[in-house]
This record gives sequence, C-alpha cells and structure tokens, in this order.
Amino acid sequence: MKRLSRDWFLQPSIDFELKSYTLLGWLQSACLEVNESRIYPAFDDLQFHLRSLEQFKTDTDTLYEQFPKEIEHLYTGNPPRIIYKTKHEPDSQFSIIRSIIDWSIPRVESAFKSTEERLLEMKSNTELFPVGIEPIYKKEGFLFIPDGDQELQIFSYRMGNIFEKESASVPALNTQFFMHQRWTISTTLNAIKSDILKQSDFVPAVYFLRSEKSLPVNETLLPIAKIRLMEYLAGE
Repeated sequence: MKRLSRDWFLQPSIDFELKSYTLLGWLQSACLEVNESRIYPAFDDLQFHLRSLEQFKTDTDTLYEQFPKEIEHLYTGNPPRIIYKTKHEPDSQFSIIRSIIDWSIPRVESAFKSTEERLLEMKSNTELFPVGIEPIYKKEGFLFIPDGDQELQIFSYRMGNIFEKESASVPALNTQFFMHQRWTISTTLNAIKSDILKQSDFVPAVYFLRSEKSLPVNETLLPIAKIRLMEYLAGE
C-alpha cells in the first residue's frame, strides 16, 4: 500500500487542495488493502496518523491560548463575562495547516474505526488453542498459523521487555519466521510439534490459530495471533 510520510501536512507546499488530494489518495489505498483483508500495516498507519493529527491540533490550540489577548467586549448578560480577542492572529500558512488538520481528522478517524471494526470481525472468526500439553514457562514458544488448507507458517515468539505506554506497563511480543510446513491428515499438529521439540534446547509452548476463513498471514493472521496470544497469557 501507499505510505504517508509522518509530517505530510507540514511538507511543502502548504496548499489545502494539494494536501486534501494527498490524504484522500492514501486513504483510498489503505481502504483497498483492508477490503482485500490485509489489515496491517493499514491499521497501524491509520492509528499513528490519527494520533499525530490530534496531538498537533492539541499542541497548536495550547500555543494559541498563550498568545497575548486584549478585551474585545464586556458582556453584561447572566452571567457577566469578558470577551477577549488575540492581539496577534496566526499567519496565513499556519491557518492553512490548521484547516488541513481540522479537515483531515474526521476522515482519518472514520477510516480507522472502519478498519478496527474489520479487524475485530476477523478476530472473532479465529480461535487460539495450545497444541498438546502446555509447559509452565510460556514466554517463549511457537505459533502455528494456517496458510491455506494444507500449509502452516510457523513463527517463534518471545515475550519482550516491558515498556511504558500511557503510564501503563505493556509487554511486547516479538515474533520471527521459523519455517513452512505441509499440514495433512498424516502430519498432525502434535507430530509437527514433536519435530520442533527435537530442534529446541527447551520445552516450548506451542499454539495454533484456527481461522474460519483463509486470510493473508503476515498482514492479518499473524497480528491477530499475537493479539490472541497476549490476551491468552494475560488471562492466566
């Protein structure tokens, strides 16, 4: 999909029509990916740009409130109050940027919410369950993800370092592609797990993501598997 630069609304030239076409072109590209059941990276990109736009708007509002003001009108109604106006109005370029921001936020938000709903719908059609007996230690292991009817993509996973996000400790889940595997009636999940155990120097936890629909692995099923696994481990 097309990617949108992090500071696209600040890059020259600062022109409302040009920026609106830039955003609409990117949103169309992201929506096409989602319609093809490729949720990522569209979901992350939409979330990032929505937060970036909202943060920029908040920051500029705060800056504008700090501009010197003068009394414009004494209001004698109920309750009485003083109406102020800013002495120094923002320059034309700043005003155009704010217009771009105000125009863009609802459109990006709408696309993000639609993508989030699609993600939740796909997630509801999946189920994560352990393959065989689970070890006590579950912070490292493998994810079995179907790739069509007779293929598995196998990923190793490891719980990463705890990092701070919005004043809460959030664990990171790191994954790495391990191997492709044919999956047939004679090659069961437990048999595949047994082969992996022979290659491991510890007893790993192994989980399988069942999906009612055939979906892209890297763009959809792997992110869903990571979400499912994080929820599963957090619920224990």
